[in-house]
Amino acid sequence: MVAVACGDSPTNPMHYCRRCGLPKHAVLMWFGHAGACYGSCPSGWQTLTLGVQPSGRNIIAGYVDPVAVKPDTYANSPDFGFPCFSGTGKVLCALGGRPASAGCSYTWRGTAPDCRDACEPGETLVAKDWYGDGTRCMSGTYNKMLCERCQEEILNLQDCTTPTWFGTAPLCAGECNVGDRVMARAQSASQVPSDQDPGGFGKTCSSLSGWKVRCHLCSVRGQLGSGRGGQPKCTAPKAGFVWPGSPVAAFGGIKSYTACCQECRDAAECRRFHVGPAGCFLFANSTGTARPANARAGRAGGGTWQAGAKLA
Repeated sequence: MVAVACGDSPTNPMHYCRRCGLPKHAVLMWFGHAGACYGSCPSGWQTLTLGVQPSGRNIIAGYVDPVAVKPDTYANSPDFGFPCFSGTGKVLCALGGRPASAGCSYTWRGTAPDCRDACEPGETLVAKDWYGDGTRCMSGTYNKMLCERCQEEILNLQDCTTPTWFGTAPLCAGECNVGDRVMARAQSASQVPSDQDPGGFGKTCSSLSGWKVRCHLCSVRGQLGSGRGGQPKCTAPKAGFVWPGSPVAAFGGIKSYTACCQECRDAAECRRFHVGPAGCFLFANSTGTARPANARAGRAGGGTWQAGAKLA
């Protein structure tokens, strides 16, 4: 996955920007990994395409463009990557409010298979993905992270949420929410920079683990792409139910419906999820009917489990 500006490649012609009201230097990226593609845009990104598969009929932002839907238009582009053979397809997403004068650059952080990493202080987490720029994270728990660093400040640092520490000792491996700015990362309270509040840091991380990270969400200065406008939306929880099949990711430390919804929204390939005493579990497929939770597989106390799905 490569982040490019509008009009910089065959997959990102300028008519995408004009039709969708995007500035020329919006960041564009395809989400959804072949061969089974279940792409969706991260929080704060605008969806420009729906279900693109090179061998099929491509739908562009609610209208059909005779030029854009030619067979293999996307398959022949290096930005699109490998073609999809199943699933719902890849989607092209735009992150606005990044003018050329800001000098923003983008780096995928996290190395497979464990992918335990975090954006550095001063960077903004703009997307999470299990594949990122290459091999899939195999732990089933962590993501690769697309981190943004701009030479000119594009966020309104006077319009931010309360900073929060993410990560649980001893492994820590804290992950901010998509859209958050990283303020600090540390393995112990003594490592927290003097200009940051160590309150709420908690127990020290193992020296061989990842970091805890302190993050907050700030609005983009008067531009499309404000993090505050891209918060996750999911269906209402279905209490006492779980989804069938094998999860593609698990988060043992996440026990709330809201936080599990956030993880599903952040993961491009997540379609639905359930959460309960054993944690949060994400699923890439949308087939099968939710069933009552039972005592098997640690699902004791079925009423404490909740099943949900990500809204498009």
